[in-house]
Amino acid sequence: MPVLAVTTAALAARMLTEVDLVPAQEPLLARLWAHEPSSKEELTEALWAEAPTVAKMLTRMGAAGLVER
Repeated sequence: MPVLAVTTAALAARMLTEVDLVPAQEPLLARLWAHEPSSKEELTEALWAEAPTVAKMLTRMGAAGLVER
């Protein structure tokens, strides 16, 4: 992996950690930014994730004030 990609990923992970999120939630945030509003079902399909996983991410991001349900 190129140095710039590793550095960027590390910076993004650090920034997400500062708001009590994990790097795996970054694609969900990106999807919402591009396709807001989205249902939980739409997010589950777009991210190729399991429904309980998306629900847990949304709950955590809602608690951080990043999404509204």
